[in-house]
Amino acid sequence: FLEVCGLSRHPVVVSHTGVRGVTDIRRNIDDEQILAVARTGGVVGIIFAFNFVGGSTLDAVVSHILHAVAVGGAESVGLGSDFDGMIVPVRGLSDVTHYPNLTEALLTRGLDHSSVQKILGENVLRVLEAVPQKAYQGSAPGQR
Repeated sequence: FLEVCGLSRHPVVVSHTGVRGVTDIRRNIDDEQILAVARTGGVVGIIFAFNFVGGSTLDAVVSHILHAVAVGGAESVGLGSDFDGMIVPVRGLSDVTHYPNLTEALLTRGLDHSSVQKILGENVLRVLEAVPQKAYQGSAPGQR
């Protein structure tokens, strides 16, 4: 993980994960990994799966987001819901119609509007615009 972040010439994305600083399970990433992604200009997408976030409510997801922001900065955090995967989402975030609940919770827990906008989508859009299209089109591994 750290080697990939160190070698990448482009922002790195971890698409859906929790953070070990809140829920210490092997599948979640640790603070060193969050910082490594942040140093690339990349994004850590926080998953909405109750077994990753260590709780069954939206507040558990918010705790993961806030920890990732505290470690890597608001520019390095995004949403990695994994709605299309095989997860059981937390209560209050069962589909995209509940995103206003997340927005309100992030603001209530102290994030400013600018940070919330970044987390809700601006960070991912920034990364997608920053990575050259050829990186998505099957270029040789040594050329990425």
